[in-house]
Amino acid sequence: MDLWVTWPGPEKWGDPQTYAQFPEWMKFVSDDELRSLRQSGFDTIRLPIEPAFLLYNDDPERRGIVTAGIKIAIDRLIAEGFKVIVDFHTIDRDHPKILGTEQIIETPSIFDDYLDTLAFVAGQLDRYDPALLAIEVLNEPMLDCHDRREQNQWQTMSKRLYDAVLGQSPTRAVILSGGCWGSAEALALMDPEGFGENVIWSFHTYEPFAITHQGARWTGDMTAHLRDIPYPPFRDDARPLTETIQANVAAIRQGADKSNRDNAIDMLAGNLNDASSPEKLDASLRQSFEIAARWADAHNISRSQIFVGEFGMIGREYGTDVDVPDAWRVAYMRDMITLADEYEFAWSVWSFGGAFGLMQAYGGEQLANPLADDLLLAPTN
Repeated sequence: MDLWVTWPGPEKWGDPQTYAQFPEWMKFVSDDELRSLRQSGFDTIRLPIEPAFLLYNDDPERRGIVTAGIKIAIDRLIAEGFKVIVDFHTIDRDHPKILGTEQIIETPSIFDDYLDTLAFVAGQLDRYDPALLAIEVLNEPMLDCHDRREQNQWQTMSKRLYDAVLGQSPTRAVILSGGCWGSAEALALMDPEGFGENVIWSFHTYEPFAITHQGARWTGDMTAHLRDIPYPPFRDDARPLTETIQANVAAIRQGADKSNRDNAIDMLAGNLNDASSPEKLDASLRQSFEIAARWADAHNISRSQIFVGEFGMIGREYGTDVDVPDAWRVAYMRDMITLADEYEFAWSVWSFGGAFGLMQAYGGEQLANPLADDLLLAPTN
């Protein structure tokens, strides 16, 4: 599920009418849509919840109401035949009262509060069958996996997060990832010693980023100005790759801040070169899967304990002219699913709605052609 469809600003986070409707996606997703998703073959929902909203106010009554909403959402999903991952989906924020990933990781007292909140929710969810519900402890940790000190810090934090869940729900499956925004490279730096077999190890991948995030404004100048990059770039109905690069380089030079232009152009050229032939594209997509597989095999971790927690391709961007053809998006996601199946990894596509939506756009707006059936019911190439 996606987040924050029309969620009000923090000035309303103390309003009982607001937190009585948490998690917010519940207002926009019908039982028929969930049933359709299940019939398409999807069997698990990754259910993001906003930890900042839980950390905003520690009033027991408020926290109880919010947690009750999470349980209602879980019950609704399980009733439709889904397993559920409760995803503590932190994001980076620049707000003194609304705590994001950076504040949680960098401030010991805030991290302690976060651990307490995680433990509280885990305890409230202990009644659920461990075969039906897992807890993901922190989305895309931002610590630098290339910095030994920060890597060691995340290793220690991961164990504390793991222990916080098991202290309240001892048989619960716990989803952990590496640093560097949950990359496969960071996962391969994790030491699994001291963690039990109930851990599901996760990584996210959106390569080639210039293609999957074309037009996404929240990434800044790196992709905000990109348009009309097909997947794959060498498809029969695509214009020559040189023309695609030239048009997008011109858009970067016109729209990007001068300090970011060279980096944005280099990323674009590198990504499209790596996707310029079937052989290059396969190698580019496969890299993250191969890194995770080698790490798992080296540590005698079952491939079934590896989870591609996010991948996807943008379809539209709010307030812009971005409108990526369904055929490009389906081709990309099918290729990622094929790789996950080949490596025997579990996977979760981002997301039900929003910019990357399979079923909806924004605010419950239904897509003319929902894509879930195309991913799992149609034959793959």
